[in-house]
Amino acid sequence: MLSNTISYILCMGVLFPLLIGLLGLLLGWLLWGRKTHVGDLTSEGEAQLRAEADGLRARINELESHVGGKDSEISDLKAQLSAAPAAATAVAADDDET
Repeated sequence: MLSNTISYILCMGVLFPLLIGLLGLLLGWLLWGRKTHVGDLTSEGEAQLRAEADGLRARINELESHVGGKDSEISDLKAQLSAAPAAATAVAADDDET
């Protein structure tokens, strides 16, 4: 009887913490182990990031030049619009003379 009690205590003293540890490992893997890393910071990854950044800078410069062209076009149109009333009065004066 004493042998069975000691065996039971030793088994539960080892088995229970082992089961708790395995449960902790399983839960840790489920919660944190499945995260994937999108990029790496190796020299290849850094080169890819630099190439992407250079491409984006070129795209920004291209868009800024387009915006500059649109700004000059808008200022030309505003100048034409401000000159339109004077031109309209001149045309109306010409029509009145004939």
